[in-house]
Amino acid sequence: MNELLYKKEEDKAALIKELRSAITAQLTGEMDWVRTRAFWAARLPGIPPDVLAEALAEAIMKGSSLIAGRGQPS
Repeated sequence: MNELLYKKEEDKAALIKELRSAITAQLTGEMDWVRTRAFWAARLPGIPPDVLAEALAEAIMKGSSLIAGRGQPS
């Protein structure tokens, strides 16, 4: 039972890391809109809302810090 729970949490963490990375790349301009659209079209249907919310919150905070650090207006 503990192994199953561990695997589930490990999978969730990997998904959050993937999403956070993609969102940050979008916010900083590292990923263009064509790749962004393809990414979300493929990934959104299988993402639980709570995982998406966590990844969005973390990535947007990180992206805004990166943008602010460059001295760009919000």
